[in-house]
Amino acid sequence: MIMAKRDRTFVQVQVDPDKKNRFAEKLEGEGKKITDIINQWIDEYLGESPADVDVTELKNNVALLQERLSVLEQAFQTKEKEYQGESVA
Repeated sequence: MIMAKRDRTFVQVQVDPDKKNRFAEKLEGEGKKITDIINQWIDEYLGESPADVDVTELKNNVALLQERLSVLEQAFQTKEKEYQGESVA
């Protein structure tokens, strides 16, 4: 359910100051806002969030794509050298 901003309420949480600072720094580095991530956690806890992302699977997929890209780059370089050799001859 999407609510207008005026329909929201505030929740206060006690957190160790150092932990809060580390949390805020990490979020800033990721370009996220505290409110957004806490709302995401609440949605997940309530079972109202989209399907969870399997980070391990994503990492494996990225690794496979990197390998495939490397193979394609090597094949491209080989063909490029062949074409350059043909144009010189």
